[in-house]
Amino acid sequence: MNKLRNSPGKVRPNAEAFKSLLLTSLTSSPYISYNNSQKAVQQRALRVLQQKKMYENQLAQLTQQSFNMESTAIATENLRNTMATMDAMQTANKELKRQYGKVDVDKIEVTLCSLIFQIDDGDCFSVIEHAIRYAGAARTGK
Repeated sequence: MNKLRNSPGKVRPNAEAFKSLLLTSLTSSPYISYNNSQKAVQQRALRVLQQKKMYENQLAQLTQQSFNMESTAIATENLRNTMATMDAMQTANKELKRQYGKVDVDKIEVTLCSLIFQIDDGDCFSVIEHAIRYAGAARTGK
């Protein structure tokens, strides 16, 4: 135990001697150690830059894939909307054909001609007055 307590004094001079030996060895051949460490640092930096470039390329690819997927989704949605519009237009066309099939053009022409004759005879105003009175009576319930 006494040896351990006395040894810190001996360790310090040995550590100082080691430190000075290390400094002299580094200063005696700085070119070799500097080149080796510099090469190692350069190689590490190159590897890091290559990884960075690789990650940037992967990010660009993923961004492009994401854009393509979104574009495809939008195109699909537009196609569905177009198909729904076409279905609605076809249904409306069928309904219009069915409704126009019921319309009698000759009957419309006869009605129009009778209105024209009534206007010429002056009876048109009495017909309109009668229609207005009838509509007003129907609303009031009289």
